[in-house]
Amino acid sequence: MSIADAVKRPINHANFAELHALTELHTVVEYLIKPPEDCLAQGADPEGFTNAKIPLYRRLPQSLEMLHVMRPGNQDRFRLLMVAIRQIIQHNSAYFPRLREICLEVPFEGDGTAFDMPSLQQGVEREGVRLRKLDNTG
Repeated sequence: MSIADAVKRPINHANFAELHALTELHTVVEYLIKPPEDCLAQGADPEGFTNAKIPLYRRLPQSLEMLHVMRPGNQDRFRLLMVAIRQIIQHNSAYFPRLREICLEVPFEGDGTAFDMPSLQQGVEREGVRLRKLDNTG
């Protein structure tokens, strides 16, 4: 397969779980989550995405200390990202004993109540994790 062909293929849901030494992950949301309709729009079978059915918290290394997610693109992806972040927090003590910070670099509109950001903030604080929100509205 040529590089040009590889670039045209849809990005698969990445599995970082085997990267045992990885402590900080800075990535765009497309490597972590992708709505099924995006897969279909790109001509891919969502069932062909090998890691699509594995929850995000199971695809991240337990050594993770900081997760920085950028550019969710649209509200559907942001909503899926919020669900995934909540799962990470729910499984924090079992899967991520060293997780100390989650950074979301996204365009925030209003006070975040549409995505229940206040509840998310409380959840991460209970787990001893810092939630940083960087507004990239621009």
